[in-house]
Amino acid sequence: LQRTCARSLRAEVDRLDSIRRGGLSVSAEMQHAGDSFESSFRTLCHLLQVFSKSLDALGARSRQSSNKDAGTDDLVVAEMKRELLLGCGRCLARLITEYCLFQHAGEMEGEGDGVLFFETQTPNDEMRGVAIPSFYQAVNMSTLNFPFFVMKCRPDKNGKPQNPLNYLRSEFPGSAGLGLSQMWSLCSINGERIDNNSDDEAGKHRLDLFLHHLLETCLTLVGIPFSVLDKKTERKVLSARRDGILNRLENSQDKEEILMCAIILIMHQVKNMPIAGMDTAHLVMNRLFEHDKKIPHGATEALRSLKSTDFDEPSILHLIARVKKFGSAKNSKALAAYVAEND
Repeated sequence: LQRTCARSLRAEVDRLDSIRRGGLSVSAEMQHAGDSFESSFRTLCHLLQVFSKSLDALGARSRQSSNKDAGTDDLVVAEMKRELLLGCGRCLARLITEYCLFQHAGEMEGEGDGVLFFETQTPNDEMRGVAIPSFYQAVNMSTLNFPFFVMKCRPDKNGKPQNPLNYLRSEFPGSAGLGLSQMWSLCSINGERIDNNSDDEAGKHRLDLFLHHLLETCLTLVGIPFSVLDKKTERKVLSARRDGILNRLENSQDKEEILMCAIILIMHQVKNMPIAGMDTAHLVMNRLFEHDKKIPHGATEALRSLKSTDFDEPSILHLIARVKKFGSAKNSKALAAYVAEND
């Protein structure tokens, strides 16, 4: 605590001094970037582990089930893990890469400046402003759907295309470039690779490999070890995420947002399985809820009706109120009671 206070005090003195002189000092900028990065880094580390743990549990329950029509199988769980890796995983990879670029800006000045950049594949993502380094943007605990970032490389001075992974390996010293390129290789699956690596693990194993790689390399890459989730931190993360999504559900009038919030909250509070991602939420609604004894049929039907109902139809307001009520249920008993009230 004393060291943290001392660093904050020095950063504030540097900031005030830079304002007095009409600019931002290098030390203050570095301190601000470092603090912002560490906060976002830890949050994404924790969220990635929370979601991965849920999908592992879902896969284990599916394999133990004697009902072959239980709604989930290895292929469904693999698709959910794929979305988690390409969404939350790539957000973390982008964060790490941009911070490494920031740290080595002096060494890469000129040719290296602005060569690497990121584009998003999802038009309706929640983390806009790709041009802004991600370590300056706080991570929202209540994020429902993570964008799919793609790392790209501008042509060289002669106009020839450059492979971004080769660029990372050539520009960063020592093992840093190799660690970054391996991290991005693990984020590229099912034909979406950005290099010619012949490694071909199935998508459901890539997430575990990605997490293991971060555990081994983050300290070297960014000076901070991968933030391993413990029980106390997990409870705080789950509580903050639940409260944030409940607040979104209560205040939203957007049909798609309400549907996503309700599905995710039912999984979180009734099934004790926090999830994220549009495809994952729809797979849960269409494949899991229908066969789950804890999810009343009336709740599933209400969710599907909301998805298929146009916003200008007279029944939409009543349907939205029902779905919001179901999404706010604290457990399976409360959900069953809410459904019985509306039958």
